[in-house]
Amino acid sequence: MRFVCLVALVLALLDPLQVLSADKLPKVAFVRGGSAACKESIFSEAFVNGLRALGHVPERTLTVERMCYGSEDEMRSVLRQAVAGRVDVIVVGAPAPAIIARTITGQIPIVCASCGDPLDNGLVASLARPAVTSPGWPVSPPNLSASGSRSSRR
Repeated sequence: MRFVCLVALVLALLDPLQVLSADKLPKVAFVRGGSAACKESIFSEAFVNGLRALGHVPERTLTVERMCYGSEDEMRSVLRQAVAGRVDVIVVGAPAPAIIARTITGQIPIVCASCGDPLDNGLVASLARPAVTSPGWPVSPPNLSASGSRSSRR
């Protein structure tokens, strides 16, 4: 659910009840490794169901483009297609596609489902000033544990 909330933050300016014309719908690229069957995977369905739970209706309030890759070359190609298709946010599930997406675009927000510590994997140079389009990650980095975040509020 945290993962879907991150995408919801990126789409927060949208009115989920507003009906937009098909060419003006915000586009979310859901990029995942695996065969073409990954478009119908439990992860893809869970993502779309999470968006529905937040009030979004696919093809009415936003478009979800489910994109799959098998090799690193296919990953680069799929991410280039997403950028060329003018998506509004790219959602990936691992550090490798997030890093590659970051090299392809500096304008489109990138949400990573399980990238671990963004400092360790090179996604950001600093948590204080990430200076990239990655708006967040659903799993707290080790240095931002619950006790650490509580003490930083004081």
